[in-house]
Amino acid sequence: MQGGFNAFANAKGLTFARTDYLLDGGNIVDNHAGRVITTTRFLEDNDLSYEDGKAVLKELLNAKEIAILPPDEEVMAHSDGMVMFAEENTIILNRYDDPMRTEITEELESSFPGIKIVEVNAMWDEDDLFSACGVNVNATMTSKFIYMPHFGDQNSDDVLETIQANTSKTVIPVPANKVCKLGGTVRCLTLQLKGKAAQAVLRD
Repeated sequence: MQGGFNAFANAKGLTFARTDYLLDGGNIVDNHAGRVITTTRFLEDNDLSYEDGKAVLKELLNAKEIAILPPDEEVMAHSDGMVMFAEENTIILNRYDDPMRTEITEELESSFPGIKIVEVNAMWDEDDLFSACGVNVNATMTSKFIYMPHFGDQNSDDVLETIQANTSKTVIPVPANKVCKLGGTVRCLTLQLKGKAAQAVLRD
């Protein structure tokens, strides 16, 4: 899979920044306007303090503000299974029990002054820690649309309605039941590009 992507990227002339820091793409959620969310897995993988981790990410990603959350599971520990930006200043967050809920919301509010947090239910697959089934926030965003994983259930309908009520974008449900057991859904299976990189892919 990686080899196929590398061939595609090379054919399109795409180039990517390189760093010695360990950081999974799924552990970066951003609003494309300077606010970035990751989990403490980044700190652990790179032996960084909280303060140093924020400083490193600001430099690497040209970010203005960083939030570092406790992960909701220890297998992947990715932030894109926990939270998404519906708008530049609006976050959709899985609903957690305390004390995790308080830890997450306090970190988001202190890192992003004035942020709006909207909580939604997630129907986690309790039998499989690798599964992404039941998690609707693993969505892909464009300037006009949000492509949200949908699991054919009432909760997905409810989450879609909640997200739509908190964004100016159009929310598109994407059937995800056949891939969620692999550990990811819509966001994990897509590549979001802007500017010259996006134009390079769109060219014939």
